[in-house]
Amino acid sequence: MSAADVKTISKMADMAAIYIDEKELEIYASQLDEVIRYMEEIKSLDTDDEEPMEHILAVKNVFREDVVTGENIRDEFIKNTSIDEDGYFKVLAVVELI
Repeated sequence: MSAADVKTISKMADMAAIYIDEKELEIYASQLDEVIRYMEEIKSLDTDDEEPMEHILAVKNVFREDVVTGENIRDEFIKNTSIDEDGYFKVLAVVELI
């Protein structure tokens, strides 16, 4: 017995308000059945001895120590803009106040 049949796919299409013709119903039913069977296969795997992981790669954040240099390079940044006022960047308003 298949997990997904034409009737199920047809009902899903109706719920999503999309039209699927008869040929496509058969194809989608077959594809969905394969996906469901694969999920069942994965669900049956014994993972008790496996460590949970957040990412497939062993990636860790590399933090550096914050160091205060005493330098103020604001003026170097400001000289690269064409629109500044009193030592600050001047930008267009992006939020409209009510």
